[in-house]
Amino acid sequence: MIEIIAYIIGIVLVMVWCYFKWQNRRFEKLAAIMPGPPAYPIIGIGYTFFGSSEHVMSKIIDLVKEYNLSPIKLWLGPYFAVSISKPEDLQVITF
Repeated sequence: MIEIIAYIIGIVLVMVWCYFKWQNRRFEKLAAIMPGPPAYPIIGIGYTFFGSSEHVMSKIIDLVKEYNLSPIKLWLGPYFAVSISKPEDLQVITF
């Protein structure tokens, strides 16, 4: 009986993962061509942002400097974000 429940839970988890990947396929394609730190499944790079607000901002500044002020991808759990640091990049996006 426990084996059946374990199989059902496993199948449900695989189905949820497939649904998530299908819903985010556009972001996956975009993220594949952008520079950025490597992200882990489910948590992304969110683990690096634990701490005080000063620590979070210093980590973001370090990431921007590491990738030469270019737009970088950030996976924060299941959410995809793009960090920009130059006003010219924002102008390109909005116009």
